Amino acid sequence: MIKFLLALAFSIIIIPLAFFLQCSNNDNLLGGGGTETGNAFTSGVTGFVQDSANRPVIGAKVYIYPVDHIPSVSAQKILSSTEYISDNNGRYYIPNVLPGTYNIDAKKDSIGVFIDSVKVAKKDTVTKAPDKKMKKFGRISGVTRMPGQNDTNQVRMTIFIPGTRRITLPNIGGKFSFDEMPEGKYKIIFNPTLQNYNVKIIDTTLKSGQSLNLDTIVMSIFEPDTIDIYSSSVYGTWGPNKVYKIFNSIDIQEGQKLRIAEGTKILFMGYVGMKIYGSIVAKGTQSNPIAFKHGFSSTQTNWSSLDASTPGISDSVYFNYCIIDRSSSVEFRNPKSNIHFEVSNCIISNSRFGLILQVSSLNKAPSNMLIYNNVFYNISEAVFLIYEMDVAITTRKLFYNNIIYNVQSIYLTGSLPISLINSDYNCIYDESTTFESMWGGQYSIVADPLFEIDSINPYSFKLSSNSPCKGTGINGTDMGIYSTYKP
Repeated sequence: MIKFLLALAFSIIIIPLAFFLQCSNNDNLLGGGGTETGNAFTSGVTGFVQDSANRPVIGAKVYIYPVDHIPSVSAQKILSSTEYISDNNGRYYIPNVLPGTYNIDAKKDSIGVFIDSVKVAKKDTVTKAPDKKMKKFGRISGVTRMPGQNDTNQVRMTIFIPGTRRITLPNIGGKFSFDEMPEGKYKIIFNPTLQNYNVKIIDTTLKSGQSLNLDTIVMSIFEPDTIDIYSSSVYGTWGPNKVYKIFNSIDIQEGQKLRIAEGTKILFMGYVGMKIYGSIVAKGTQSNPIAFKHGFSSTQTNWSSLDASTPGISDSVYFNYCIIDRSSSVEFRNPKSNIHFEVSNCIISNSRFGLILQVSSLNKAPSNMLIYNNVFYNISEAVFLIYEMDVAITTRKLFYNNIIYNVQSIYLTGSLPISLINSDYNCIYDESTTFESMWGGQYSIVADPLFEIDSINPYSFKLSSNSPCKGTGINGTDMGIYSTYKP
């Protein structure tokens, strides 16, 4: 019985130990404790690493990661389980790799190599990775900066390179570095752990042995795509490409300025509006205009107005490439002298009035008052409500290259008729009313502008090729919002 137990112990302990010792001396085995030789390798990824003198690199540590792999600080402690070792011929074997796209990273001593985007098409085949030379490591460093945070809080950031094992945290003050970096192209992701900062991505290329300093990486403050406005006074910059919901009437104080960038939408959530005592610069682009609209698309009521009443002497009012829909009016009243008022390349539609203009004193007549390249569409009362208009205004170019289409009336006035205002090169048309006798100025036409039919955007107001408004504007330009004319 004792002999039987001794024999059993020998078979359990000694025989497997001898087999292990024999296998450990086999240079052709897979790195990381694999069980296949190079000759028997039938499935996975294989490759060859050599140094700059074309000599095979023996004993290089090789890693493989999916290109979308996100490294983890805690996972660094178990990286040894994902290491593979190159053999005496510089060859490495990585078994059982699923179909996908992978990055391969190898290192030994002070040299390394990064092989990106190795595609594995099938599971049960051998994929050969490109042969690349292992070269001297480089280094990537820099400083992260979250505005408004002290040096201690600058550590609240994770910096990593997807598709690799590389991840780091900045020191107090924001300094960071990636050491032992092989030559290659990298996407570095800066991910603040503070929620009010945006993620930043930087693409960079590192050469062999290079020490690349990215300098200071400033993180932008996060802003939601939709912002609710409850404050009464506004200023600063809105947008681009954001939505602002206005829940109560707002104002821009004298000496303050609100800039509105392209693609911004301002939604008025009821009968509320904007009073402009200071400056507003709302400049969109032809392809990405600014929109001022009602916040409830189902309602047929108007919101209030964009009211520039008595703006200050150093202030300006610009509406350029804007869509102003379902407002009561855009108003410009009693400005101080020398300010700039401009409405250009805009669509003013489905509104009660287009513009309300009032300049009642000679010493308040602005030197730059321009309304050009616009479309006024479906105005329920009048394109203009004009009263107390100073005679000095009537000698300047005011209203030109505009298209007035489907409106109730051109103007209502308590003082000078609009025929005295310099209003040349405009197109006026309504299917049921003739405005020819009501309109003054030279070179204007009364005709259907013949807009293109656009099923996707029926309010694009693009002119068809045979439109009477093409080439008949000032200086031979087109009329309307796509005109290239600039004063």
